[in-house]
Amino acid sequence: SGSRGGLSRLEMAFEGPPPAHLCCIGEWACGQQKLTIAKRGWYLILEMGPGSPTRYMVPTSGLNEEVWPMQWAATKNTAALGDAAPPKEDTLYILELPARGSSSLTVRRPDSDRGVQFTSVSAASASGAFPAAAPGPPPPAAAFPGQPVPAFSSQSLPAFPGQPMPAAARPRSRSPHGGRDNNSGGGLG
Repeated sequence: SGSRGGLSRLEMAFEGPPPAHLCCIGEWACGQQKLTIAKRGWYLILEMGPGSPTRYMVPTSGLNEEVWPMQWAATKNTAALGDAAPPKEDTLYILELPARGSSSLTVRRPDSDRGVQFTSVSAASASGAFPAAAPGPPPPAAAFPGQPVPAFSSQSLPAFPGQPMPAAARPRSRSPHGGRDNNSGGGLG
């Protein structure tokens, strides 16, 4: 079931409960539809199946706030943890976890009050609703017990290979063309 001694892998990685903004991490299912939420570097990623585009999630209440029910905004635009929630027109889904440790996650469109209820696959596996997944290696953070999780903001984020650099962290141009140049990218290029 991915836990030892009653602690989930996420709890083991943080030597206790994970920060509120990471409580949604895991696999979720609603009938045959499954979604996965994972932390990759400074990004919280929503995957909705093979071939689906990457969605980025940020907590709507802010990174260091614990407000229940906790909500996240999912967008197709690159958004790092610590960035502000996207405007409503750029938000594809709102995900809501009613309480820390809840086994249900509601996913809805931002302009709707109705949503789809997903169940944590690990909670469903424990109850026998899904076959248990083979346990995998612990998350990388578990290899460094006792190390504090650093506070950060998108202004201090490095670029990660294969991931675009958050807009707020991109270097500003100092070209003689009024701040405009031909390099609109950023990141490792």
